[in-house]
Amino acid sequence: MMDGSRTAVVLGGVSWNTMVDVDPGSRLARGVRDAIGSAGAGEAMNLTSLGWDVDLWAVLGTDDAADRIRAGLDELGIALHAHVADGPSERHVNLMYPDGSRDSIMSLPPIHDVVEPDLDLIRGLMVTADLVSVVIKEYCRPVLSVARGLAKPIWVDLHDWDGVDPHHVEFFEAADHLFLSSASMPEWRDFLDRGETRAQTVAVTHGSLGASGRSADGDWVDVPAAAADRVVDTNGAGDAFLAGFATAWLDEEDIEAALTAGASHAARAVASPNLAPGPG
Repeated sequence: MMDGSRTAVVLGGVSWNTMVDVDPGSRLARGVRDAIGSAGAGEAMNLTSLGWDVDLWAVLGTDDAADRIRAGLDELGIALHAHVADGPSERHVNLMYPDGSRDSIMSLPPIHDVVEPDLDLIRGLMVTADLVSVVIKEYCRPVLSVARGLAKPIWVDLHDWDGVDPHHVEFFEAADHLFLSSASMPEWRDFLDRGETRAQTVAVTHGSLGASGRSADGDWVDVPAAAADRVVDTNGAGDAFLAGFATAWLDEEDIEAALTAGASHAARAVASPNLAPGPG
């Protein structure tokens, strides 16, 4: 780690993605490309682009995709601590449409869900971290108790949770800083106003309609989406939002400024063909 740098630990979520640019109703692809994907990698890459030093722990397989993931993260200066599971790495195929929407087809190797994390390693990574983010992977459940034992605030992105799917509940209940999309939860404000979350901050993204958020002692604040110079790839937009928000919040900005920073960095990310823009 570099002296004086802010440090983050991101736990879970790395894949090798194939993106196929398609027009609705067409059988022809306008382009095909491969890249690193998934939420953990997206958060790590976006935090790195904002000047953080990042440790990333995740599960990789023993295939060529794992080698490509390692090389790509190393090139960005992200310290990868991989739990190696015999077999394939996680793979995604994303169908990318001109309006910025996408369909994701995910291959989640079953062996990954029975991984037993090295909790001593993870505890060591967390001890001096300024930020601990836990991705909602099955194999990440045990690390929640490690973070709580160290009194580390836990950052969690629930993505497009509908408020019902039981997979997300433990992560929802553990979050100190909570992020989710309103795409599958139209009654998100009523749901969150019931007081079932312990989170210090909550941020809800609405795509092109902006974002809403509140701190534990405040009212809801709404901000517009930031205008992107162009939309190249919407993968990583939510990860970029979390990174921008977290950077501003930990700089002791207020909730409106943090939401605005999240929206601004997300706009930079979607203008890039990668999960994150370049440094700066």
